[in-house]
Amino acid sequence: MKNRLTILFVLTYSFIFANNIPVLQQCNVINNDNTLEISFELSDSDNSVLEVRCSLFFSNGSLRNQPVSILRITGDIGNNITPGPNKKIIVELVNLNDLNSDIRINLSAYDHEKLDLQEIVDKVNKERLLNDLIQLQGKRNEATDKAFKEKAREYIIQNLNKFHQPTKYESKVGSFTNINFETNLWGTVNPQKINIIDAHYDSFGNAPGADDNASGVAGVLEIFRILSDYSFKKSIRYLFFDLEENGLVGSNLYVNNQLNINDTIDHVINFEMIGFYSDQDNSQELPTGFNILFPQAYNEVISNNRKGNFISNVGNTISRSLMLAFDSSGKEFVPSLKIINLEVPGNGALAPDLRRSDHANFWDKNIKALMITDGANFRNKNYHKLTDSAQYLNMDFMSQVVKTSLATLCKLAEIEHGTSRTIEYLSSVNNTNSESNYFSYFISNNLLYVNSSDNQLSYSAQIFDINGVKIYDNHFTGSAIIDIRHSSFSGLKFINFKSNKYSKTYKVIFSN
Repeated sequence: MKNRLTILFVLTYSFIFANNIPVLQQCNVINNDNTLEISFELSDSDNSVLEVRCSLFFSNGSLRNQPVSILRITGDIGNNITPGPNKKIIVELVNLNDLNSDIRINLSAYDHEKLDLQEIVDKVNKERLLNDLIQLQGKRNEATDKAFKEKAREYIIQNLNKFHQPTKYESKVGSFTNINFETNLWGTVNPQKINIIDAHYDSFGNAPGADDNASGVAGVLEIFRILSDYSFKKSIRYLFFDLEENGLVGSNLYVNNQLNINDTIDHVINFEMIGFYSDQDNSQELPTGFNILFPQAYNEVISNNRKGNFISNVGNTISRSLMLAFDSSGKEFVPSLKIINLEVPGNGALAPDLRRSDHANFWDKNIKALMITDGANFRNKNYHKLTDSAQYLNMDFMSQVVKTSLATLCKLAEIEHGTSRTIEYLSSVNNTNSESNYFSYFISNNLLYVNSSDNQLSYSAQIFDINGVKIYDNHFTGSAIIDIRHSSFSGLKFINFKSNKYSKTYKVIFSN
């Protein structure tokens, strides 16, 4: 009886003091008589009333990231919103011409509970990190194994698609194809202020590249998974660069050709090998001139018997505040992680060994950036060799580095105890036919309800994935119900309704 009471108390205590964030699902938007109609489902396991906010920003053109002027907003918005299905917000714009622009809708929900950042940091899971490493390690090099490199790209896309549709930047570089991937967790207040976490996913020659740089990619993916549930005032951008091993090609293309002119990059954290750790004496070598440029760091390493049991936090002169922010987050949330800070003068020209990764291209644009690294060949003797395998990496150390980086990002982007979802309204998609209001839809309990204003109208309903592959095709008359529980419906999709006279296409993110 005593044991049963103890279990009951623990369960009751856990329930009372649960600190879960709200959940937004089935978020969709349609243009209904020149007003935006936003539908969603809202839930929360430990709160009966929530606050819902909705903000609109232009997503393309010269006004990108600028707020859209709202005349009136009504419906399930504001304080005291009860969780449940079939929630709806109606937005009337000041200027109807704005409906001819692409608009990003940021829907967010808050429970006003206290945010425990340590709790979020501790969500980093070293088993997931190890699984990513194992999936990614292999010759991710177009010259030595083009097929496996493509498999690695597919793995990155697959993981990103679970929450956000990535942008793919493809460029021909000589005989190679450079492909960078970008996905954004847009801020609710200042989306134009962007904080980047990045890693390169290619590997060198025949090396399987577990540390260089599957470790970095795994770290970015883990942070992406955890933070995608939360709301931030500023934006977080996840970047995966290609052809770093060919001379920082991917990041060079990104900062010079692919970065939107209206985006303001506040900070960059670049993962460059974060998994190798050694507690053996003399396992850490130092580049020539290290003692002159960084006397304090040199003394730390020497007094520690040259053990390779620390992470290097490398920033240049303009990045000093970011370097200190990373160091502070480590001391506060991951005190067991030993961090050595290296402030490089200017753009790092005096220390070329500390410019050997993608952060250097941001330094050259006067953007604050860090290289977070285990020291590469100055510690890991498997560097660029066939032995660069996951079995030689330390998952406890790697998870500590990821935790510190996650905490730093949360502070920089101003995390809130809430969740947000981005809904894209594309004028080219939503305004394909002025008479196409014959078709509308809403989603509830993994069912897609199709409405036709003409009960006798015969039409086809087709669903396509982002590559244009048809995953559903059926014909109906009048209204219909489509079961979307299958995993093939998850993520970003395009729904096309078409009759002999009318056609309508919607862009929808299914969150099954």
